[in-house]
Amino acid sequence: MSINSKVLTINHRYLSSFIFFCGLLVSHFFILIGPIKADCTLTISPLSMSFTTVGGTGTISVMTSSNCNWTASENASWVVITSGSNGNGNGFVRYIVSPNLSEPSRTRTAVIVIAGITHTITQTSAAGLSSISGSTSDFITDEWINGVDITTDYGISGTSSTDGSYLIFHPPGVFDITASKAGYCSVTHYQIELLEYHNIIEDFKLRPNNLKATIDIPPNDISIIEGDTVNFQGSVEGCNGPLSYEWDFDSVTNVFTELNPGNIEFEKSGVYKILFTVIDRNDEISTDTVWVSVLSSEDDIDGDLVPNDTDNCPYVENPEQIDIDEDGFGDICDHFPDDNNEWLDTDADGIGNNADMDDDNDGKSDNLEASGPNDGDANNDGIQDSIQSNVVCLELSNAQGYVVLESNFGTSLSNCQSVANPSPESSPAGIIFEYGFFSFTISGLIPGGSTSLSIMLPSGKTPDTYYKYGKVPSDPTDHWYEFSYDDVTGVQIDGNNLTLYFTDALRGDDKLLQDGMVIDLGAPAFNSTIENGNHNSGSGGCFFKGLQNS
Repeated sequence: MSINSKVLTINHRYLSSFIFFCGLLVSHFFILIGPIKADCTLTISPLSMSFTTVGGTGTISVMTSSNCNWTASENASWVVITSGSNGNGNGFVRYIVSPNLSEPSRTRTAVIVIAGITHTITQTSAAGLSSISGSTSDFITDEWINGVDITTDYGISGTSSTDGSYLIFHPPGVFDITASKAGYCSVTHYQIELLEYHNIIEDFKLRPNNLKATIDIPPNDISIIEGDTVNFQGSVEGCNGPLSYEWDFDSVTNVFTELNPGNIEFEKSGVYKILFTVIDRNDEISTDTVWVSVLSSEDDIDGDLVPNDTDNCPYVENPEQIDIDEDGFGDICDHFPDDNNEWLDTDADGIGNNADMDDDNDGKSDNLEASGPNDGDANNDGIQDSIQSNVVCLELSNAQGYVVLESNFGTSLSNCQSVANPSPESSPAGIIFEYGFFSFTISGLIPGGSTSLSIMLPSGKTPDTYYKYGKVPSDPTDHWYEFSYDDVTGVQIDGNNLTLYFTDALRGDDKLLQDGMVIDLGAPAFNSTIENGNHNSGSGGCFFKGLQNS
């Protein structure tokens, strides 16, 4: 058995091959070394380590033969073995050295002994520095927060550990100290006084940041007509300013960097994504988006910002699109908003069109009008004549075609009839009424108001004039008179299209009363030199036999 430096060697010739405890007498002291096995040789590395004031962690490598047992222990409270307090064969001893907060010139020393071999630890003092320590936690949950940056006015900083604690060595003085971390509102403690060789405790509770960008105006996706302007305003919730802003208007205009960019004009139709972005000083980002649908005037006839193809009342402005009975027709244009079987009452007789056999109350059944030329749309306006109270079609006798009567929008036609010559014995000489006589009533005028009626005759012939049989203000007896245009009432002829101009109670109105109606009986007229001929179709709606003058 021999001792060489710090390595203890035991010869198996003296100890056999089993584990035992032995004592060694050195300078009258008996030191316990074991337990070890025969033929065990143990070394450690390094034999010493030095630490600064802040402390830290250390690792010792233990190298020995396999199946050799060993233990390790420390002799100071400021050194803590965290792993490897005992082992078998090769291994590691790991430890932590706490900060040295003692006064200057108080360097301290401790040892860790592993199977009798000493590892020496030396740590310097704060050398005149004071310290700040404390904790960082969540204001709401009270849970510890790690990774919080702690910074003072002096530019000295530190970071909280996994248990939320921190320690910063700092010169004495008066300063502000700030705790910050992404996702949280920064917290500053102002005018903190730190004395020499002292430690102060500053705990920080951080609120979650919850950075939130919001487009306040407009608050939701909107639709507008091309050429309209939209006012844009934003707001931000968050605490880590200063903030930077960016508004991206999807190529409509340049990027804006103000919180409230104001009015932006949208000149072209399309769908635009408007993106509002906010970035805080911790580089956290929050965004908000609205979509702007820009419609052309053709896409939105009634200008209520609802496209025609989805508008439940495309000809009447109704942006709310309310439809109580859910029949697909908006209440604003639904004559029966509580009845999902009916929505339209063209003739305002209180009977819905689905149940009414004569929707426009012109005296002709819906079925008769629907079977007319152009699939029931005699005037080619895209609307069935059966629901247009101001359109009537007459079928002429002898297969000559059709005559279409159409009064102004907002008025209605009724009592539409083909009638015989009212006074054949006194008919004007040299005049032929090839298409017969038409009798009708125009209603919906204001008393004394004016209106007009268009007559579309079969193509191929142009009448010379229009004759009426009735009363006029200057002669209250029934008589023949030519209804020539006098700048107020009368006929204007353009090929096979005639326009009759009426004023309530004036010439052309057979009743001569200001009652909001015009009652007329008359006929297109040809000079006797024009021969009869067949006239091909116009359009259709409701049908009447046209009678020729005999």
